Amino acid sequence: MKALPIAGRELRVVSRRPKTHRARWMNGLVALFMCGWTYWAFNQLRGGGTAGAQTFAAIGNLFFVMCLFAGMANTADCLSEEKREGTLGLLFLTDLRGYDIVIGKLLATSLNSFYGVLAIFPALALSLIVGGVQGSQVWQLALALLNTLFFSLTAGLFISSISREQKRASNATSLLVIFFWLGLQGLSESMRRKGLYVELAEFLSLLSPATSMNSVFGLGANARYWQSLLITHGIGWMFFGLACWIIPKSWQDKPIVKPATRWRAWFAERTYGDPVTRSNVRTRLLARNAFLWLASRDRLRPAGTWLLLAGVVATMAGLWISLRPDLELIPTCLITLVIFHTILKLEFSSVAARGLAEERHAGTLELILSTPLQVTEIVRGQWLALLRHFTGPVLVTVLGQIAVIGLLSAGENGSNSIFPKDLSQAQYSMLLFVAVTIILVADLFALGCLGMWTALNTRLPAHAPGYALMAVVFLPWLILMLGFSAGAIARPVWLNDFRFWMFILIWFTLGVINDLAIAFWARRKVLQEFRIAATQRFQPPRARWWKFFQR
Repeated sequence: MKALPIAGRELRVVSRRPKTHRARWMNGLVALFMCGWTYWAFNQLRGGGTAGAQTFAAIGNLFFVMCLFAGMANTADCLSEEKREGTLGLLFLTDLRGYDIVIGKLLATSLNSFYGVLAIFPALALSLIVGGVQGSQVWQLALALLNTLFFSLTAGLFISSISREQKRASNATSLLVIFFWLGLQGLSESMRRKGLYVELAEFLSLLSPATSMNSVFGLGANARYWQSLLITHGIGWMFFGLACWIIPKSWQDKPIVKPATRWRAWFAERTYGDPVTRSNVRTRLLARNAFLWLASRDRLRPAGTWLLLAGVVATMAGLWISLRPDLELIPTCLITLVIFHTILKLEFSSVAARGLAEERHAGTLELILSTPLQVTEIVRGQWLALLRHFTGPVLVTVLGQIAVIGLLSAGENGSNSIFPKDLSQAQYSMLLFVAVTIILVADLFALGCLGMWTALNTRLPAHAPGYALMAVVFLPWLILMLGFSAGAIARPVWLNDFRFWMFILIWFTLGVINDLAIAFWARRKVLQEFRIAATQRFQPPRARWWKFFQR
């Protein structure tokens, strides 16, 4: 048998895909545009002396975060999907070994990401022409990004080798990466400040890929760069070896024994409730809407959102206590609110889209449509389930915004104002509260409507939330960046008197118009073409985001 047959086949298949060729020049074009726009922004704000170094650091950190979460997007479900479909065992009927399958899956799922990282290096090297960046920093950043990508992909392979469900594998990969990225850094800094186990704290910081990135930008010694790079690279190979060792042993159906039966019964009881509770919930929800009962049976899903938000609060509180007075209270609260908004939008789009997408992929949505249940009742039940899940977290987020406004208003006469002086701090606080609250509700409404439509038109259930997020959250910012770039080139007269509140007004207007347009378009498509889209399970349309707006 040839060496690594699956790897060779997967490389031939991926190399023939048009997506592989498009991804390279699209990533390079996006990186070039972002570098140009960021350089212009820093040049306008701080002058041209340091704009090159600031652009290099900003774009480098942005792509570092993207490389960190590449494992969640690419490899977290590559092996667990084969387990669910029952095709992994067929591969082991041949002479293939675990490393053959793992290497093949790694190459098949990550080649486009690797090409994307390579395509951004010429754009980052433009900082050498602008000034403020050394040549050694460019290739050190290149090594750090490639190493981070390898670390994330192998972490996803390891989690996928021990998982079966797609959502749990993605969440576990994200938590593992965040632990190595922020958890170890925060623990190391806290131990170092308190003078506890300084050598252990130094070693823990070297386990994080962020240490090598910080060393590139002059935040650490060069020796720490190489130490962190080699250690994290070794951890990546450890994840890869564990995946190769686990996958031949984890694809079989395990025999059911009494302890496992009791554990599964306990977990099922906590998830769905005891028989009396299930009967009461079923009676109450079926009286309102049949699809609401179907979408709300899992009681642990809302609890997971609450636990995630509570974990963010506990983490930020711990960082503030450990790092004060360097880390002030108001910036900590603002960062916490930004994370809350991000989590709510990610979770909302996931719940709105992934449930319907998985039911359509499994064929159960066709069975539901064969009942007397109408499309309007299905859509209404989905919205009732979303309201039941997210009303509490959204209210807590709004109350948190009110508390932050109180802190900002109380510190209006202080010296640490984070706002410009054309309006008072209290006026800016109220303006931001109203704008951010309305945008949050509008984004969630648009994510719900478009998430249902993408769930009916996406081949892979895991991709449905991403398409909705791209159109609702990222599209307005892209338009805003293009508009300000065009304004900087044209230099109209009104740009000389531009104020910060004008930026808030433009961002708010653009976001609301985009949300309402997408929401009403997607809602009309769902109500009119729900049955047609849901029954195209075996011949789905191509899963590209611009195709959704042509239907």
